[in-house]
Amino acid sequence: ENSIDLAHFPIVHGYTDIRVLEPMKLDAHRMSAGYEIARGIPFVDSTQKLRSQFQVNLHGIGFAHNQVHVPALGLHVRMLALSTPTVAGKVELRLGVSMQREGLNWAAQLSLPAIHRAITHTIVGDFKQDLAVWNHKAYLRPPVLSPGDGPIGDFRKWCKQFYSAAYQNRQVRYA
Repeated sequence: ENSIDLAHFPIVHGYTDIRVLEPMKLDAHRMSAGYEIARGIPFVDSTQKLRSQFQVNLHGIGFAHNQVHVPALGLHVRMLALSTPTVAGKVELRLGVSMQREGLNWAAQLSLPAIHRAITHTIVGDFKQDLAVWNHKAYLRPPVLSPGDGPIGDFRKWCKQFYSAAYQNRQVRYA
């Protein structure tokens, strides 16, 4: 749900100036959405913000292929998030990050490894912030939604296609 839960972006990750560029689209096993966000630049004047646009692409619920563009840095980032269920209620999450920078001469190319490490560190940091939420989640049946949850209800309906009928019909309630 993080991909479409805009309310958590400022609270959990500190993003501001959030705009929907492409509303959530559901098509068979695919989901996509696009956003623009801003965040203060670490170790720099706190009034400055770095803006980026990102495109979320889910292929089922275990494969996310996201693209981030940071125009001020001429940076294009591709991120893969792959989750594999291991035991009941647990998943193994693997992240992959690649990047490309526009218009660099040979000298500027030398800084790419450091930039890649910083970008990867930021992405991993965002996932760690989400873990604090994920590790305390509860399964409720029926799920509780608030008026500000936006497309989360539609997203949950889309996700049901990936669960077995036996799982969908279970009578377990966690709280």
